[in-house]
Amino acid sequence: MAVSKRKKVAVVTGGARGIGRAIVETFLIDDIHVVIADILPIPEDLANESDISYYPTDISDLDELNSFAEEVIEKFDRVDILVNNAATGFQSVDLIDMSVDHWEKVHETNLKGAVFLTKKLLKGMIENSSGVIINISSCSSFSPEAGHTAYGSSKAGLEAFTRCLAREVGRYGIRVVAVVPGCIETEVNKFSSEEREQISKSISLERLGKPEEIAEVVKFLVSDPASFITGQSIIVDGGET
Repeated sequence: MAVSKRKKVAVVTGGARGIGRAIVETFLIDDIHVVIADILPIPEDLANESDISYYPTDISDLDELNSFAEEVIEKFDRVDILVNNAATGFQSVDLIDMSVDHWEKVHETNLKGAVFLTKKLLKGMIENSSGVIINISSCSSFSPEAGHTAYGSSKAGLEAFTRCLAREVGRYGIRVVAVVPGCIETEVNKFSSEEREQISKSISLERLGKPEEIAEVVKFLVSDPASFITGQSIIVDGGET
């Protein structure tokens, strides 16, 4: 697919719904061509969007991830922005009850997939001496929650990856930042009115966050005014932590 050399190209994993979908919509408003990798089928309302390229991909599977990355590299002159958003395993599972399969699926999606997709796309960013990598983390990375040993540790690893990679690639003009959402209400993270009220009591702003509020932070971080921000974890949690 030919994309104007003046138009930026962004890869967003897990872009079919939730925070990923909000990021996609924000990028489209900014006239960015968005390449989405998701295990879900393309949403009907995005199917005819000319500035979206959609790839059904399970990034926890290295063969699928590599095939996706190679196709993106072949079809586009460059990738300007990478958003590692795809994640799984937020449900509560106590360690004593956890299977090896659950642990591996969570870490292979949330951490390994992000690391190796970044590795595949990084060469082009280095050659172009520019690029922004945004890793979508979670307050679970530092806020202790029973039942979240797999999820929390995968997100903590993602933040360590962010800091170390930022130090590695800064000399090439590439920035790496983690965005750390708090309690965000999405299609898969729904709450009853009673649950919402209870959770809100622990948040300074006394409400849950919206996916578009995370997307706006990402929009800023990939923009030129954020050009001196790298290696940081930006917490967006309404003052919960």
